[in-house]
Amino acid sequence: MTEYNCYYVDGCEKKDTWHLFQRVLLAYSDAFSLVYFKYQDNETQSVGVSQIYEELSQYKIDERRVMEWPGTRQMNGRYHYRMVTYRIDSSVFNVMDTLEKVDSLWKWDYPIFPMDICFYKNGIAWFASSAHEHWNALYLQTDGSFPLVSDLNSIGIHLVFKNRVAETDVFHLNM
Repeated sequence: MTEYNCYYVDGCEKKDTWHLFQRVLLAYSDAFSLVYFKYQDNETQSVGVSQIYEELSQYKIDERRVMEWPGTRQMNGRYHYRMVTYRIDSSVFNVMDTLEKVDSLWKWDYPIFPMDICFYKNGIAWFASSAHEHWNALYLQTDGSFPLVSDLNSIGIHLVFKNRVAETDVFHLNM
C-alpha cells in the first residue's frame, strides 16, 4: 500500500510565494477543484466568485453538489456546496491571471472567492486546503514522482511534517 508524507505548508499567506507555489502545484497536477458555497440556492454570488467561475468554465470536467471534499465533511446538508473540478493541461496556464486574483491561499474563501482550492494527481488530492480553517495538507510520495521538499522550500515556503498517511486516507475524486 502506498503511503504519503503529510506536510502543513507554511508561507501561503505571502502573495509572491503563494503564486509560485500555485504554479508548482499546477505543473505537477492533472486537475484542481474549487468549492462554490451558497447559504441558499437562489443567493447571488459575489463578482469575484462569478468571474472565476466564468473564466475557468472551459476547463470544467465535473460539477456536482457535495457533502464532502478534501479536508471537509458537511454534517447537516443545510447549505449548498458545489465542487467544480477543472482539468489542467498546457493551456490552463493561460488563466494564471484568473487564479492569481487570489493573493493568498487563505483568501480562497466565501464570500469573495470560491473556497478550498485543491490539486489532484491521478485522482488523488495531493494538496488540499480549507481557507476558513487555515488548514492545508500536502501529501508527497517518497518515490520522486512529486516535488522534493528541498525544491519546495527554495520558493519560500516551509513544509512542516505532520505524519505518514495511507493512500486510502487521502481524498480521491469520484467522477
